[in-house]
Amino acid sequence: MKVYGHRGASAYAPENTLAAFELAFKMGAHAVENDVYLSSDGEIVVIHNRTTEDVYGDNLVVQDSTVEQLKKLRPVDRYNGEYLDQTVPTLEEVYMLMKKYPTVTINVELKSVGEEFLKKVLEVTEKCKMTHRVIFSAFDVVNLEWLCKNASYVPTAYLTDNKNIAPAIDNKCVAVHPYTSAVDKEYVETAHKHNLEVNVWTVNDAKEIKRVMDCGIDGIITDCPDIALEVIENQ
Repeated sequence: MKVYGHRGASAYAPENTLAAFELAFKMGAHAVENDVYLSSDGEIVVIHNRTTEDVYGDNLVVQDSTVEQLKKLRPVDRYNGEYLDQTVPTLEEVYMLMKKYPTVTINVELKSVGEEFLKKVLEVTEKCKMTHRVIFSAFDVVNLEWLCKNASYVPTAYLTDNKNIAPAIDNKCVAVHPYTSAVDKEYVETAHKHNLEVNVWTVNDAKEIKRVMDCGIDGIITDCPDIALEVIENQ
């Protein structure tokens, strides 16, 4: 059973920051999940929402902002004065952090769309020699179609909030990432028949973690890696 820190250990540190990712690794998470956009100056930056307001206070549109503009932001203080030095990281910075933890992997969720964006994500991943430690996931099937056609050497996963696995099959994904409420034993059995791993998001409650584990899933995507690891250890 693989535990992914959702946006890092985001229950305990600002989501999608280097601090949150490192905390997840220190807790023992096998992997992290993050979210990436293309900035206005053509860099891959790590943030979940299309604007910065929720995490960083100031309301910038990520895709209309440069890395320099994004780097000037600091997180809203929700952690008793901790982590106020964190900034919006680039994907390359996250990959460089992972060099300190050679066994961990990463699920990069593709938030932007289009060839320019996908080529840049691949460029950064290859430059950092991380193609063997990454899986790209997306709700947008257009991204999966492009990767299937142009970069089939990189594993992909279809993100969904329902039981549909057809896009994963059609685009030769290695996994499907369903929302937890969609998961039951029949769903997992069907996915496995098509050689798809099932990694479930976002599961923070110990009782729900146990439920989806009993369904036979392969991975848990959680804000609380420590709780998931404890449940697995005691199962």
